[in-house]
Amino acid sequence: MNDLETLRFELADNVARITLNRPDAANAMNLQMTKDLLEVGIECDENPDVRAVLLRSEGRMFCAGGDLASFARAGDALPRGLKEMTVYLHAAITRLTRGSAPVVAAVQGPAAGAGFSVACAADLVVMRSFSEDLESQMEFESQAIADAARTEDAAEGIAAFFEKRRANFRGR
Repeated sequence: MNDLETLRFELADNVARITLNRPDAANAMNLQMTKDLLEVGIECDENPDVRAVLLRSEGRMFCAGGDLASFARAGDALPRGLKEMTVYLHAAITRLTRGSAPVVAAVQGPAAGAGFSVACAADLVVMRSFSEDLESQMEFESQAIADAARTEDAAEGIAAFFEKRRANFRGR
C-alpha cells in the first residue's frame, strides 16, 4: 500500500485496524482522507488475510465531518472538490460494507456528517459514554440554533416564509 497521510493501517492476527489520524483537525474529512479510506477499503476487500476490520480514531472526536478549513481554501472550486471527495468516500464505504470481513466501528466522541455515515456503515458500532457524548452534541446544537436565531437573517428568513416571499439575506 502507498503511504497513507491521514490514516494508520495495521493488519495483525487477521484484523485490519484502520485509524482516522487527524486528531488536531478533529479527524475531519478532507480529500486526502477520502482517498486514503478508499485505498484501505480496497485492501480490506482484496486481502484474503483480512477476517475482520476495526475502524477507530485518534483524539477526542471520531470524526467532525467535512474539513471546513479545506472547504474554505477551495473557494469557488468547492462544489467540484466536494463531488470528487464524495466519489472517493462513497466508494470507500461501499468497499468496506460489501467486503466479506465484518466491520466494527469503535466510536469515541462525536461522529458528525461524513463521520456519522462512516460509523453507520459498520456492521457493529461500539460507542464509549454514548449518553455523555449525545448530551454534549445536543447542547452544542441547541447553542448553535439559538445563536443563529439571534441574527437579522434568521428574522428575515422567518418573515419571508410566512409572507410567502423570497428572503433577502445579508449575512447578519
